[in-house]
Amino acid sequence: MLVQIKVSRDEDGVWCASGVDHGVHAPGATFGDLYADMEEATQLHFEEDLTAGKTIDLVIVAERQFAGAPGSRI
Repeated sequence: MLVQIKVSRDEDGVWCASGVDHGVHAPGATFGDLYADMEEATQLHFEEDLTAGKTIDLVIVAERQFAGAPGSRI
């Protein structure tokens, strides 16, 4: 099973991860913490599937917003 994870940072600098189309969520102070917490949350969420022998592949998608006028250089 392929699970897409959307990663962003909130206004306080905390990393946040949410499963797209799945109810999996985790915060993390660092990206390493976030990844470990998201892995654990995913294993708990899909525990029955994993017990049945299915595999879960996580695809991480990062979100970044840039402020500025359209066409301006970064």
